[in-house]
Amino acid sequence: MSDTQGNAAADAEGARKRRRAASLYSNYFHRAVRVRDMEATRRFYEDVMRLPMVACEVMEAAKGSGEATNYIHTFFELGDGSYLAFFQFADDRYPYIERTGSWFDHHAINAKSEQTVLDMVAKAKQLGIFHLQVDDPTCHSVYIRDPDGDMFEIAYQRPGSVDALEDGDAHEKLKNWLALHGDKQKVVPRPKRSQNE
Repeated sequence: MSDTQGNAAADAEGARKRRRAASLYSNYFHRAVRVRDMEATRRFYEDVMRLPMVACEVMEAAKGSGEATNYIHTFFELGDGSYLAFFQFADDRYPYIERTGSWFDHHAINAKSEQTVLDMVAKAKQLGIFHLQVDDPTCHSVYIRDPDGDMFEIAYQRPGSVDALEDGDAHEKLKNWLALHGDKQKVVPRPKRSQNE
């Protein structure tokens, strides 16, 4: 690496640290989604993914509205203290809507080592869980399907991956793409929601 390249990388890293320090937000608290079968979800995220379930709230009233209900809310912890969280209701007042799996709609977490990705590929094969491995110069990932059909990505980001991701002006790229393609995506309406959703 030349001195010029080294200085550019150091400048980019310095700017990234300043931008992150100025952010109003420190990290993800949690991302919560509804599930069909909480025990199947627990087995997948705790036993297969090895994310410890650290909390299970049994709720008799909805937060915010106070409406009488009955649901559980589980939390699985990541290394930075953030959580993946899930809900299951005890009745059909809030019906579970089946999801259709998509490569594009997915959750992604960072693995601390590339070996974690390789271990998850081996475990998915052993258990017969649908998965897709993607290995490119910046990132080695495995996409694995959870019990509700959602795709979950476990990624090991190689050195330089953040610089490659953040290369160029993000706002300018977005503006140019939307000018060419922004109105062409087909939108399919969701089924009508119940009054309680």
